[in-house]
Amino acid sequence: MTERRGPQYYTDEELLEILMNSDEETSDIDENEVPTSNEDEVDETESDLEGSNSNIQEFEGNLGKGANIVLTLIEPYMYKGHNIFLDNWYSSPTLFRVLHQHEINACGTVRANRSHMPPLKKKLNSGELQHASTDTLLALKWKDKRDVMMLTTFHTADVVPVQNKRGIEATKPVCILEYNKNMGAVDRCDMLYSSTETIRKSIKCYKKIFFHLLDISILNAHALYQLKTGKKLPLIDFQLQLVKQLLDEHKKAHPRLVAGRANEDFSLRLTERHFPSLTEQRNEQNKLVPRRCVVCSKRRKRRETTYRCLKCDVALCVVPCFEHYHTLKKI
Repeated sequence: MTERRGPQYYTDEELLEILMNSDEETSDIDENEVPTSNEDEVDETESDLEGSNSNIQEFEGNLGKGANIVLTLIEPYMYKGHNIFLDNWYSSPTLFRVLHQHEINACGTVRANRSHMPPLKKKLNSGELQHASTDTLLALKWKDKRDVMMLTTFHTADVVPVQNKRGIEATKPVCILEYNKNMGAVDRCDMLYSSTETIRKSIKCYKKIFFHLLDISILNAHALYQLKTGKKLPLIDFQLQLVKQLLDEHKKAHPRLVAGRANEDFSLRLTERHFPSLTEQRNEQNKLVPRRCVVCSKRRKRRETTYRCLKCDVALCVVPCFEHYHTLKKI
């Protein structure tokens, strides 16, 4: 890792060594694996890559940021016949042609509105496909539950029989099967935490890296929880339980002073678990002795009750004072 002021980044060679740390000829590239100081979205028409924390080269042809990132990462492996798989954040006909010229095969999902994509607009039924090709590129649209757009330089439009989870026989294009084999885990990971991710916009790139790693840690913990317990728990419910357990374990009471005198402990009154109970004091006739409700007293009302909060040990009318006392900061 190179030494820099501020956040540290992997060099191109070090990141490639991580991505391709085996002798296999196939690898994949996902947008979350490349730390840069650029904005969240990639503007394919923008070619200004200058930045104090960027190692990304700018290649000829005004290729755009996404293409330049891929070409920078893959440059040491050009002319070696590698296969790479990309998701639609990077894939484009222009990039795939350049990769093919450097003897690198590419396959990936692609957005239908990318420049130079053929108009595959035929309405398909489930299992049907439509494709268009040149001497180097194959663009394919296949209908599963929804339309899937693929772009590849080393597949044909052949389909093979497969069996789904319900045991129903169907056909699927070879390029999609190989893409799922190499990129399926990455796409599933993105899908799982996309609706619950903690990342927020920030000008500090290290914050995005930290929260992305936090999301991945929670996702891995969720997978281990399901593996060890055998329970199927939605990720959002797992996150809520995790937050509650962390709060219960690390919460502390912090009494505050107002105008030189101790203020009531809001954290206990508003966060602890509270249950109504009858008062314990009894008179000579063995009847419960009522006490003044603290909420009514603060509201300048004189009302007595035989109920109290067991945790706080204060007299409270069951309705509505008990709820108000434990939910309102200012009574």
